[in-house]
Amino acid sequence: MVHLLNLQINILILSIIKKLVLRFYMLPLHAAAHFNSFSIWAGADNIVKFKLEKDASRDYFSNEYNKLITESLDDFEANFDTYRIDCKR
Repeated sequence: MVHLLNLQINILILSIIKKLVLRFYMLPLHAAAHFNSFSIWAGADNIVKFKLEKDASRDYFSNEYNKLITESLDDFEANFDTYRIDCKR
């Protein structure tokens, strides 16, 4: 019973740590999103123009991020073993 409880506690702790790490890694993306939103807001003379730019801006930044992450993932896939060897040095 104690072993099972310890196991459940360890699983809970690891789950919490994983969530915190993921949030930490998301901070740069959050900052970029906030800055890009600010840029759209700053460039709009009024709320009507802001609303008109909002969807197009979201699509633009989403598409650009998608291109970047796709390129990066393709690079890691193409160099998977090479990068693993370099990391072990």
